[in-house]
Amino acid sequence: MVKCKNCGVDVPDSSDYCSSCGSPRTKEQQVPPKPVYRSMTKSNLNRSPLEAIFNMIFSKTIIILVIALGILFAWIGIVIMIFASRSADIALLINSIGFSAMGFFLIGGGLWNPKVDKFVRLAMVLMGIFLVVQSLSITSFY
Repeated sequence: MVKCKNCGVDVPDSSDYCSSCGSPRTKEQQVPPKPVYRSMTKSNLNRSPLEAIFNMIFSKTIIILVIALGILFAWIGIVIMIFASRSADIALLINSIGFSAMGFFLIGGGLWNPKVDKFVRLAMVLMGIFLVVQSLSITSFY
């Protein structure tokens, strides 16, 4: 709030005139509106919130991270199967979780990541389908 130069009454920022004497606010008294800054890149113009979430989840970094974790889980499952014959069920579960995670994130990344070349995306989807089917066949085999 600012004070009116004529009568000294407080004038709200939203008002252009003094409520007591009716005099207009001067330019020094008027508060300029705060600018709204938005990123107006091509990728943000017509993007729904759900699409933004999927693009964030299936970004290159997260896909690489999940594939690395999937390989780690698959490797741990194989090591458990080799050295601990009694816990083969747990090893198969860990192994299939690793393959499933890699497969689902490859499929999702292939479908939702527009920054990747279309042939790479196709290969990601096909490899993801293979890994998901492989993880299902691992658990149903035993």
